[in-house]
Amino acid sequence: MLSLVSVQTTPTRRYFLKQSMSAACIAISTENLAPAQEKLKSDSASAKMKPSVFQATEFNHIALDTPRREQAIDFYERAFGMTNISHGRTVRDTFLHFDKGFMNLGEAKTAGLNHFCLGIENFDRDTVFRMLSILDLQPFLMGGNNLHIYDPDGLNVQIQEIGHGYGRMDPSELTRSKLGWMETSLIHHLSLTVTDITRSKEFYTEMFGLLPIEEEADRCLLAVGPGFLELRKGSQPSMNHFCLAIKDYDKTKVLAQLKSAVLEDIDSTTSELTFRDTSGLRVKVTGTPKP
Repeated sequence: MLSLVSVQTTPTRRYFLKQSMSAACIAISTENLAPAQEKLKSDSASAKMKPSVFQATEFNHIALDTPRREQAIDFYERAFGMTNISHGRTVRDTFLHFDKGFMNLGEAKTAGLNHFCLGIENFDRDTVFRMLSILDLQPFLMGGNNLHIYDPDGLNVQIQEIGHGYGRMDPSELTRSKLGWMETSLIHHLSLTVTDITRSKEFYTEMFGLLPIEEEADRCLLAVGPGFLELRKGSQPSMNHFCLAIKDYDKTKVLAQLKSAVLEDIDSTTSELTFRDTSGLRVKVTGTPKP
């Protein structure tokens, strides 16, 4: 994993970035996300808000570092029905696919977020690279031709086309694991700890068109397709947790399965279930959002 660097807000970047969009802040729970997003669309249209540089509409994938990769692969295959498409391939990382996205597991000394990927509309790598360079965001390539930037806290963000890595997969490669307790549909949300809520909100809103759907003094939710990006204020930039959406989610059944796996820190006080995976990373599960 590359070392993190701080992205500075330069006059050049500020000139080209769009003004921060205004939108009504809607106090919601994660269970009531769809109605809030419909209202957000209506409010956005009526306000004739300025467009962002890009428009992100999905979490394409999440890449995690783990010191126990084989154990993590086995867990996500068995528990979440993910399909390992890396068998027989000479790759450093392991790719676990599901319905609308995938997980990338890489071997590392410590567990944590390596990067996450936003799928944007009308993606053309060379054009996007030039635009990011003009904005003084110092884009770089990882793993060959994969385009990345750092956010204001130095967190690694990949930018790709919608459906990258899973949209053109042969259906035969995406056969759900027969051992899976659950069937994963998509990445519901990602929660990041950032040092400056306002700065991070403006970055993701102006750069990727992620509009606020809930705001508090130390917390903000930004819409990403049917899910959201959560920003939490803290002293150390990192991933707080990620949440996977499950098809035919039954909280009682899933809770029993998690307990049988002897996982740590299981929390069932809300409609979502929270636990720590085999690498010690905080994970949530919830139902698949309605279209």
